[in-house]
Amino acid sequence: MRTKWILLLFVFLFDVVAAEASSFAVRVGRYAPKGESALWIENVETFDVLVSDFNYPFGGVEFAFEISEFVDLAFGVDVYRRRVATNYRDFVYDDGAEILQDLRLTVVPVTSGVKFFPDRKERRT
Repeated sequence: MRTKWILLLFVFLFDVVAAEASSFAVRVGRYAPKGESALWIENVETFDVLVSDFNYPFGGVEFAFEISEFVDLAFGVDVYRRRVATNYRDFVYDDGAEILQDLRLTVVPVTSGVKFFPDRKERRT
């Protein structure tokens, strides 16, 4: 039920913001962590998982708002979420069954920027 309300709020906000924006962009890409930090190293040593298991697509949007004829102010948000089922490498239950676990990684970068158009002769309307 909570997810439904969050989705409904997102659609409403998207509609309101898109109506006021001077431009809109959709981004897609692939998140591929390097796995060089102590956290990644410990997870790879402890669980039956590889850093490459977290290579997964992400998506996002960006809205730009005209603040003058030659300058736009842009705001964006991207979302990456991945769940990987794994188990401990060196530990099992007393009966020999593997100890299963899900590892989850969520990344939500929020960005802002300024776009300059030094030779803009005509704005699209």
